[in-house]
Amino acid sequence: MDIKQAPERPSTPPNDSQKDDGLWKRDEAWKATPECKAFDAELTGILTNLEARQAQGQNAYSYLTSNEVAFVITYMQSSHPYERAKAVAAAGGIWSSDPAKPELLPYVARLLSDPVWQVRMWAANSLMLMRDKSVIPDLEPLLNDDRPEVARTAKEAISKLQQKETAPKDH
Repeated sequence: MDIKQAPERPSTPPNDSQKDDGLWKRDEAWKATPECKAFDAELTGILTNLEARQAQGQNAYSYLTSNEVAFVITYMQSSHPYERAKAVAAAGGIWSSDPAKPELLPYVARLLSDPVWQVRMWAANSLMLMRDKSVIPDLEPLLNDDRPEVARTAKEAISKLQQKETAPKDH
């Protein structure tokens, strides 16, 4: 798997104190750029292919190419919070379809300490979908996150992961 450095993007510094949840709103101009549209199109294509494979009853994850997995990992490390948030959300969707390969887990877990609250929230949600109880200690500090959305998501993730048998997500 060839994991590259995500391209540098102009980034709005995170500011958790903005009440309008600025990640998506602050970045409307950036989201209109060809670079962002290409990123969104590639990620949407990966997830659409995954859903189509699932609908056919295939082991969807095993059909993901190493380039597709590398794309998601690359953008989880992007300098741009929008790309990190979307990529980490996609990682949870990819893994929840078939938790056969663990290479996404450490990249998702690292994003629990991201400076942008939306990225932390999506990382917690993705870890819940990944159904790996070993991440509970990583999620626990988020129970005291300044953002209630993050704390709520972490609480839900921990609760689901602590269940005796975490049932696979129905599709």
